[in-house]
Amino acid sequence: MAIASAPLPGDAFITLRALAIGALSARPLTIENGSRGPDAQALERGIRGIADGSSFHSAALPIDCGGSTEVAELLMGLIAGHEIEATLVGDGGPSLEPTAAQLRAFGAVVETGNGTLPVAIRGTARAQTRSFLLVAPSSATRSALLLAARGAGVPIAVGGDKAFDDVTERLFAYLAATRATSIAIPGDFGEAARRIVDAVLTPGASARLERVNVNPYRAGLLDVLTAMGAPVARANEREVCGLPVADLVAAYAPLRGITIAGDLLARSRPELALLARLAAGATGETRILGRDLPDPGVPYERLPNGIAFRGLDADTPRVSETTA
Repeated sequence: MAIASAPLPGDAFITLRALAIGALSARPLTIENGSRGPDAQALERGIRGIADGSSFHSAALPIDCGGSTEVAELLMGLIAGHEIEATLVGDGGPSLEPTAAQLRAFGAVVETGNGTLPVAIRGTARAQTRSFLLVAPSSATRSALLLAARGAGVPIAVGGDKAFDDVTERLFAYLAATRATSIAIPGDFGEAARRIVDAVLTPGASARLERVNVNPYRAGLLDVLTAMGAPVARANEREVCGLPVADLVAAYAPLRGITIAGDLLARSRPELALLARLAAGATGETRILGRDLPDPGVPYERLPNGIAFRGLDADTPRVSETTA
């Protein structure tokens, strides 16, 4: 049974960064196959509130970031590199303070509401700091600093874990090398991962997905599947607009329990719910070792440093196999 390989939506994570970079471009930048989700729409509205073409101005009204902390952080980065002011509002969410602290070091004036939205920010074209170290990995903080530096026209260095995000650097490098006026967004890895897991767990199933984002900082689930005994074949590997892309082919395979920790967990953490599904369908025990792991969607045991799943016994077929 082949699972339908409908076209994948554009990767939302990459779309947000392409939109932010487009705001800094001296020439109009076309984004092909971009995500049309609520976060992308909120970022587009926010950019219109502070920029006309590549000319930036203070926001006349508060900018609504919706429920997305990431949208707020990318807008903060854009504002921080220009001598403009804006107030960002929205539905709260995770703390913005790590990004705010780094942008203050850059030279921006940033006031947060107890670490979350609303945020009042005034940018600068005169950077006070040129070297940054991300103690707590954050993809949005990294992107915000790079956007601020590009807006101010100053070089900076950002050290520390890239937290599955070198997309901003890749896109800046691609546009500088090619002077291209468009960015083609690859297929969303999160949606690809869901379809791949469906195929791997369903006897007789397979799936082929084309033009998928396979950035190693993002696609850790592929390495998890290989370690569990279900390698996903890659075909037509190439770079599109400086981004690593491949066609993926997955098929049903018996799985074995493994330990997922460290770098492997960091690169597959966005798919934690899918990792839990794989663990439940694997023979033996799977451990996911890391801090602050949310409750997964299948039964598990809480460990001092993570969570554990007891999957199938070695001699117990999967339910779907017994009823096929």
